[in-house]
Amino acid sequence: MEWQWLQCLVLILSFSVLPLSKSENTITATNSITGNQTIISAGGTFALGFFSPGNSTGSYLGIWYNTIPKLTVIWVANRASPVPKGSPSTLRLSKDGNLVVLSGKEQIWTSNLSVINFTDAVLLDNGNLVLRHGKDELWHSFDHLTDTFLTDMKLSSTRSGQEMRLTSWVDDENPQPGIFSLGIDPHRHQVYIWKGDEPYWRSNIYATNLSYGSGFIGDGRFGSRVMDGGFPAYISYVVKDDEDYLLYGISINSISTRFTLVPQGQIELHVWMQTTWKVVWQLPRDTCDFYGYCGPFTICSQTNESIPVCKCMTGFQPKSYNEWSSGNWTVSIGKMSFNDCESGCFSNCSCTAYAYENVTNEITIICLNWFRELVDISSNNTFGQNLYVRVHSSQLVDKIHENTFTHKKKIRNEVAVAVAIVSLGLLLISIFGYFLTRRRRRLMKEE
Repeated sequence: MEWQWLQCLVLILSFSVLPLSKSENTITATNSITGNQTIISAGGTFALGFFSPGNSTGSYLGIWYNTIPKLTVIWVANRASPVPKGSPSTLRLSKDGNLVVLSGKEQIWTSNLSVINFTDAVLLDNGNLVLRHGKDELWHSFDHLTDTFLTDMKLSSTRSGQEMRLTSWVDDENPQPGIFSLGIDPHRHQVYIWKGDEPYWRSNIYATNLSYGSGFIGDGRFGSRVMDGGFPAYISYVVKDDEDYLLYGISINSISTRFTLVPQGQIELHVWMQTTWKVVWQLPRDTCDFYGYCGPFTICSQTNESIPVCKCMTGFQPKSYNEWSSGNWTVSIGKMSFNDCESGCFSNCSCTAYAYENVTNEITIICLNWFRELVDISSNNTFGQNLYVRVHSSQLVDKIHENTFTHKKKIRNEVAVAVAIVSLGLLLISIFGYFLTRRRRRLMKEE
């Protein structure tokens, strides 16, 4: 009897020190994750556990690809509060049902829901960690983005002020929040990258629902063909009454892809190619991609044909390009005629420019108004639209006069050259005739 009791005790102790089973994808009130333990999603695609990147002195709770040998983290819980080196790290459910990360006995992160009970957490095969109460899903890690955007994620912002952003790491070995963030401005209907609080890059305007697919991701300023032949994929910009959001997906589950906002401030599309992640697309990339590169009331050329890259709009004089301007334009959207759009701008003294163009698709025509200084204008013959800039009439008269003067001067120069050539010809003919006459007279005398 004592022997059987000892066997049971040994069995219990053995189970208490073993890591969680690889087939287990849930956390309940009776289990937790500590140290090097992990849980694996049902299909084996993702793992949840603690990690310490590079030379980091702390550990973080994160989700990473389980089947890819290179550690690739797609979500981090306690970014701002790592577990110090040497302190025990634990993920468990608290008494009120929240997910919590402990450093020893100190709580350093929580899912932070109202008081709940009888919950469990499951790691799904798309990388989403979900806190549940029975069949009700109470909390999603996908609603708390870090630096990575995956299929099935949703990047959204509401006009009432709620927004989701990707935030870069400090560097490749430090998951703490960096200085770059990516999100949507739902009032301007554009995707932005910010450096701190200042715009760093922005997309085209998407004032209506927009979707691209079949072999490429995005459009001319928010994406391009990603590889020879591409792969079936889509990206959608959706406009709702109080919300704008982005979605993307691929139809081949065997391909691992991710958008990541890297510490250098670029949004990159990565595809796993057998042994490594390949960057197949990134923005900003070219000089004119960077927000406000040329300063107010200038045009940044998208081609190499224009020298210099920056040039003033007609009617404006050059000013210092060191005086950078923050985003200072707003968008007025409405269904109206071209004349109504033009009159609407002219009736407002603060309106500096307007456009009446197809900014999103082949059906919807939008009237856009700009106010105060124009910033971040580039020349784009492929995806560009006509922009009508409001300037003082005298500036246009001066410009026309300058062009006319140049034209007249050119004509006068051409006439002067023509007269000189004719005069020279007549002079040569006269000289030739003079010598020819003298020669004839000499020959007649000799005869």
